[in-house]
Amino acid sequence: MSNLLDLTQIESKKMVVDIEEIDLAKLIQDVCLTMQPLFEKKSLSILWNIEAALPMIESDPYKIRQIVMNLLSNALKFTRHGGVTLSVRMKSQSEGIEIVVQDTGIGIPLEEIGRIFDAFHQVDRKETREFGGLGLGLAIVKEIVSLLKGSVGVESTVGAGTTFIISLPYRVTLQTE
Repeated sequence: MSNLLDLTQIESKKMVVDIEEIDLAKLIQDVCLTMQPLFEKKSLSILWNIEAALPMIESDPYKIRQIVMNLLSNALKFTRHGGVTLSVRMKSQSEGIEIVVQDTGIGIPLEEIGRIFDAFHQVDRKETREFGGLGLGLAIVKEIVSLLKGSVGVESTVGAGTTFIISLPYRVTLQTE
């Protein structure tokens, strides 16, 4: 239900972005520690690699938390063996940071990659139907990343896993009306 409300806010241009200084390393670690029991319950690993010299950034910590939680929840849902690795690194001094979520899950067919960020879209395969959901998590990730002036990419191999790459600027500057 929360995802549906978020999507409605995004589509009606009413989602608020609150910019503040963020210790991204701490935020990512907190999210991973929160999610760790869910991974352990499925006997999956969750590893996080955070670049040591990661600077403070200016963005919306709640939106970044939501992005990471949605990506980790998706990875958890579609991974049966192995686990998930979350990495955070600087791109370059002017380009910002990257958040990379890589799983060893079922993967996404090449012909579906272009549609996975569409609201209510789910890959129509026997393997994915058993997992449930509304198909909103990735649509929300894409929209929030866009609100934060970033980009999202995906690489996947059926049967081997999926990698999501989120690029965000060091400082989000919002246009005022």
